[in-house]
Amino acid sequence: MKKRLKGFTLTEVMVSLVILTIVVTISSTMIISSLNLLLKNAFIRDAQNNGNEIYQLLEDKLRYAQQFKVIIQDDEDSPISASYTETIEIDGEGMKINSKSIYDKKQLKNADCCIRLMQKDTLRDIQLTVELKRDNELIYSKSGNVTLENADVEGKNKMGEYVSNLETEKLIEGNIKISIGYYG
Repeated sequence: MKKRLKGFTLTEVMVSLVILTIVVTISSTMIISSLNLLLKNAFIRDAQNNGNEIYQLLEDKLRYAQQFKVIIQDDEDSPISASYTETIEIDGEGMKINSKSIYDKKQLKNADCCIRLMQKDTLRDIQLTVELKRDNELIYSKSGNVTLENADVEGKNKMGEYVSNLETEKLIEGNIKISIGYYG
């Protein structure tokens, strides 16, 4: 009498391979989806951090400026007169202060930075908005009022002497060049 070897039949092996393939496909899909979500959240978190830094930097510069001017292309020849000036440039490539790059599109993960300035009714408040967009999708937005601390609080001078090219109804946005002056 011969001893019979016990094992799996071909059908059992095929069924187990099909089940294993289904389980691996489902689990790999879940892992890839989780990684994509993780990368998107990391990008959004980086964009928020960079947006907050840009907003804070602009808010500080504007809040303590003794004079500032939004430079329109026609006004290039008329700088403000102060003992120390800084020029902030925001364009499609990033942000520069005195021609030194602060942020570029790579640091912003190829997001476009959009800055809006609008004078408020109180004449000492400027509404500042910073937005980061990528592929026309808004990633980050922060808006708030900046009170000009060094503006004339007694009302002897009008805001026009401190703020140039910024009217109450006019909204400046996009590629902006701001000249900020301080007296020493």
